[in-house]
Amino acid sequence: MRSIGIKRRAAAYLFDMIILIGILTLVSFFIPESHNIAVLNQEFNNVNDLLFSNSISLGSYLTRVASIMQDLDKERILYSLINAIYIIIYFVIIPWKTHKTFGMYLMGISYHAKDEQISLDDLLVRSMITCGLLYLLASLVLIYVLPSMIYFITNSIFAIIQISLVVISFFMVLYRKDHRGLQDLWSRTIIIRDKK
Repeated sequence: MRSIGIKRRAAAYLFDMIILIGILTLVSFFIPESHNIAVLNQEFNNVNDLLFSNSISLGSYLTRVASIMQDLDKERILYSLINAIYIIIYFVIIPWKTHKTFGMYLMGISYHAKDEQISLDDLLVRSMITCGLLYLLASLVLIYVLPSMIYFITNSIFAIIQISLVVISFFMVLYRKDHRGLQDLWSRTIIIRDKK
């Protein structure tokens, strides 16, 4: 059994991301924005201005930006936690029961395990790669554990890894004959057309 190509997958993913962004936007209306976020954003702009006017060194700039970014992430921790929970429910738990997301339903495709029933672990691995869950969970775990500069560097590395995984997977699905990306190979699943 062969996995489907990129077009239906991309369309389903686009629908799913529209739903994700819509729900998270609604949620953000119910989470009051802290005054500290505005202050930190202004501080970030001020530090950028100081760098561009050569008023501070690059080392001083990075130290201050690392601290600001960690503080911003702490201020947005509830939003990030809700995002992670939503991704786990929508992209792991629901497909575990139904073998598809809403976007996949619209495109007439579903998950299929190569050997056996799809497991939660398989879908969790897929979400770590395709939905940014790896980066999000790493940030949530490390934000209160690491000092600001180490957190900033580690978070940046996880962001680069996350983007790289998505790009590599995209090209694998596009160019491999079996249309399988990293998420398919590592989770031992494929995406197939629904039987009519």
